[in-house]
Amino acid sequence: MTDFTFTRVAIIESLGPREMKSGSLLKDYLAGLRDGAGYVPDAALYRVTSAREFLETLASLTECAQRNEEHPILHIETHGFDDQSGIVFEDGSWLEWWELASPLAMLNAATGFNLLVCVAACFGGHFLERMRPNGQSPCWALIGPTKLVDPGELLGSFRDFYRELLTTLDGAPAVEALLKRKLGEGRFVVVTAEEWFHNLAMEHLAFHCTQARISERSLAIELQLQKMGRPRPLVEIERYMKEQAKLNIGKFFEAYFMTHQVPRNAERFAETKQQLATAAARFFASQGY
Repeated sequence: MTDFTFTRVAIIESLGPREMKSGSLLKDYLAGLRDGAGYVPDAALYRVTSAREFLETLASLTECAQRNEEHPILHIETHGFDDQSGIVFEDGSWLEWWELASPLAMLNAATGFNLLVCVAACFGGHFLERMRPNGQSPCWALIGPTKLVDPGELLGSFRDFYRELLTTLDGAPAVEALLKRKLGEGRFVVVTAEEWFHNLAMEHLAFHCTQARISERSLAIELQLQKMGRPRPLVEIERYMKEQAKLNIGKFFEAYFMTHQVPRNAERFAETKQQLATAAARFFASQGY
């Protein structure tokens, strides 16, 4: 796990009027940690009622991060869909996970690729499952539950997590504290961008880059070129497809880790790139190219 930095906790809460305001309670708890504990990063609460207000708050946080070089932890207190596809807000509006990818990637870039996202919503741990390897990473790391959970359970677990994180400024004991509390159903997902990118990239290779898949796509291209009056030998097309498959792994890395917007990421995640290159080389060799 690479290093990350943070300057405060930004809690976005969208819960019904008769529901336990877990975001507010968490904010008060974190404020209490500041009493006599030396330096403890601040926590801010943002109450929203709709998907539109949620996205506006993300945009505001992004602007502040760019202007003031802030690195907030984003803590989301909402409800999750039973089908694991996204989150729902107080007024009944919703956002699917894929709709969060772009605005969160912008915030992640603004923080220098230091965005930790904690989703205190049922099924929040499924967010990254909707991501692709050739897009920008929406966060540096994600924490969220895999199942339907009790709000009190989530609040207790995240209190333990933040108590350790904000008083020690060390992520390892914070994660240990989070995982010590067992949830009634499911578990917490704690995954970094490096881990998830590796999974996505290997899934891409297994699905799109086998010898059989390359041959299938090459034949389809050959037939299409013939129809267009621009025939090319099948062997030439297949060789080109294999070269592109190898080049794409590097391109995916640059896009996902935003090496153009955050140049230091090339060095910061160099080990991840090398590990993937080694795994990809083994895969290509197993396919005979």
